[in-house]
Amino acid sequence: MNHSGLFSFALTVALMASASTAKAYSFQVNQPCVKRFVKITSDNVNLRRLPNTNSGKLMTWNSDGGSFETYTKIFFSDTESSKYRANNMTGAYVDTYHPYNGNIYMVNSKQQEAQNGWYQIFVTAESYAESAEEPNSKMAWVKGDFCKVIDVNEDNNSVLGMMIPAAVYSDMETGNNVTAKGVRLSETLTRKQGEYANVRFCTYMLPDGENMQMTLFQKVKAFVYVSRCNIELNYGVRQNAACALKVVQEESDMEDADDMTVLRASLKAPKGRAAADALNNYLLSCTDAEFGKLMEMLCPDHKLPTYDVYFCGTDGKVYTFSYDSATVKDYGGVEYNVNVSK
Repeated sequence: MNHSGLFSFALTVALMASASTAKAYSFQVNQPCVKRFVKITSDNVNLRRLPNTNSGKLMTWNSDGGSFETYTKIFFSDTESSKYRANNMTGAYVDTYHPYNGNIYMVNSKQQEAQNGWYQIFVTAESYAESAEEPNSKMAWVKGDFCKVIDVNEDNNSVLGMMIPAAVYSDMETGNNVTAKGVRLSETLTRKQGEYANVRFCTYMLPDGENMQMTLFQKVKAFVYVSRCNIELNYGVRQNAACALKVVQEESDMEDADDMTVLRASLKAPKGRAAADALNNYLLSCTDAEFGKLMEMLCPDHKLPTYDVYFCGTDGKVYTFSYDSATVKDYGGVEYNVNVSK
């Protein structure tokens, strides 16, 4: 082998070694040990401390009538009512906890089967972004007459075949949330190189044409965790690159509110399909440092958000639920460190 061949061989080996030792991005998530859910099918359903109608109801205590510092606690009326009282001075008030019709709740993994026709479910108090305290959780019982049992399909092909909304956004005219068409997990875009290799995502152009929503999908066991962020688009920008991404801090219009972090993409192409393709090509091929700007928005501190989690039921339908990552640890949650390269 001549010197040129030796050099090429050495370079190939070095590149292979570099690729094999490249740092891979990882997520952390506390996942509940749950294989069964119930979906509430009636209005004004009472939840109980024990599996009978004579037991105390699940109640909600609200710290005040509504402010940035409002927080809630849930408790049982027959054992904890002395701790949580209404207060005319502070505006604190007490209500019966009624799950919304259609809500999905995790069934206690240690008590999956019905007991006297009741299921024990995991319930978390409502939380607010600016609340003074973290919400608490309880295990409560719901009568089987008022819910539908949903079992998790743990088959990997079923998970990869799930249809998950490509975007969820607010309609500017009606103010209602709109769910965009679904995308199969197996058909999402995937980074092929670097620290973020195998990160799954899709993009969706919002109707105004001025914003793109990027959605991250991360499979952990039988569940898919979804996180979304918005990218503002500027078209026809005079620049060398087809696309450039910036993180901008904008002052909030609301008093005492934090500044907003905005992602802004400058596109060389005019508005249209070419610009959308340019952004997708950029997201697939840009450096780790650039793609990391998005990941910081989608998964702060490498923690997977748990406010939009999907799974496939054994009935073939796709379901979504949310849970509080902090409280689920106390009820059999397992902490996973997910390496996206695997």
